[in-house]
Amino acid sequence: MSHGRIQRVSGEKTIAAVNVDGPIDFLLPTVAADPTNRLPETDVGAVRSALDALGEAMSEVGGVANSPLPAIYTYFGQFIDHDITRIKERGVAPSAPDAIEGDFSPLPIADAKIRFSNTRRAVFDLDSVYGDGPSFAGEPTTEAQTRGMYDAARLKTSMVSAPGLPLPTLPIPVRREDLLRQSNSPMANLGDERNDENLIVSQLHLAFVLFHNEIVDKLKVEQPALSPRQTFDEAARLVRLHYQWLVVNDFLTRICGAETVADVLADRAASYTSRRAAIGGGLAFVPLEFTVAAYRFGHSMIRASYDWNSNFNIAKGNAGFDEFFRFTGGGGMVGLPTLPQNWIADWSQMAEAATAKPGGFARPIDIFLAPPLLSMRNEIGPLMKHLARRNLRRGYLLSLPHGQAVAAALGLPELTPGEVEAGLTESTLTVFRNAGFSSKTPLWFYILQEAKQKAQGERLGPLGARLVAETIIGLMVVDPKSFLNVAGGWTPAAGRKLANGQEIRTLADMLRFARLLKL
Repeated sequence: MSHGRIQRVSGEKTIAAVNVDGPIDFLLPTVAADPTNRLPETDVGAVRSALDALGEAMSEVGGVANSPLPAIYTYFGQFIDHDITRIKERGVAPSAPDAIEGDFSPLPIADAKIRFSNTRRAVFDLDSVYGDGPSFAGEPTTEAQTRGMYDAARLKTSMVSAPGLPLPTLPIPVRREDLLRQSNSPMANLGDERNDENLIVSQLHLAFVLFHNEIVDKLKVEQPALSPRQTFDEAARLVRLHYQWLVVNDFLTRICGAETVADVLADRAASYTSRRAAIGGGLAFVPLEFTVAAYRFGHSMIRASYDWNSNFNIAKGNAGFDEFFRFTGGGGMVGLPTLPQNWIADWSQMAEAATAKPGGFARPIDIFLAPPLLSMRNEIGPLMKHLARRNLRRGYLLSLPHGQAVAAALGLPELTPGEVEAGLTESTLTVFRNAGFSSKTPLWFYILQEAKQKAQGERLGPLGARLVAETIIGLMVVDPKSFLNVAGGWTPAAGRKLANGQEIRTLADMLRFARLLKL
């Protein structure tokens, strides 16, 4: 998931994506408007201090537990987030300190929803990959074309660099490609530069590029009469449909549970779509309860180190979290022009439970975060570096309703005080209880604790699952071009197949089609 950074630049432009000024609003405005449904506001300083103490107590201790989820799903969640959201604070100078750094008070409800906007289209159209698309003869030149992102219907890539070390001996047909990088810098040319902030998302982004290119190559053989424009449009259409189907039927089913996904699909995300209709306007809105709390569940899934490939893994002690930021354009690529060839992902370690080593699984969804997330080197300011304190303070600043109030409003069972408090030390419990958090629990913390108490950390609990599924499925319901709105319905049976005739029904299947995993 996104690390929750709020962009401070008015009119900020990503590398080649289509930028907008989309609405941010409450999914449950009447719940948020009632002061009894929010954290206490009578002694703001005491609440801030209690939130800070709680954040400090959220550091993972002892051995690292695993969930059944392959680690790729942690970063698929972040990839999805970058495709639909980029939250911008309106009217604030880039050099100004973040509001959570100071002695703030919670914003009035009306201010909380208008102070921020979404600069990305809340549509699952992969503009993070495609930017504003290619241009062909007789068409206006796009920014992506100007930046050299396209070779006719194909997306360009770079070749990896030789680091002067042995090649990786990976049990897969390794493609020695990297994201397209600029000629005078390791920065990548892509639709959203955030996808090159850590290597796992960067390699996943590359997988979607290669998936597109494989479809293009097959279309050229199968339908040679198609023009380059027709070839691109058909390839991009298929990639988007496969992607959207995987978001709902692979990612959401694993994260939210099949029953919740089925229920939300059956009523076509009624909570989201009814609120969307009330807001009106031409752009889909992003709920504050989702972007500031529920969708930050993935922070708990991040490991401090991974089994990445045969050269860099936990056994050798050289696949730590910080390394995945160094080997990117944003991290300077350790002085090389492109990714070193021995840092190519071995997706058999990260995408398939049957072949992954222990370090290839996500952490459980619980109230603890890996230590590197509490001292993030790529952030400025003590609170921005501490992800748990940042998330908790952000929720308080934006006047989010507490977890119990949201659960009650959606007709879902509430956690008991004992369940909310589980796993906290005695010293933290004292602060927690004194602040009233046992019955009015910060929404983000509540969702993490619910996942642990109700689903053993293997997926989200009832409330977290409902907020995430309502939003993601709701965004697809209101998009007339999504797979949910294709006449007659769209399934992978209507898409591309693997060489053995198998349908693409998981991320691993997509990686196989892109020739990044064995059949």
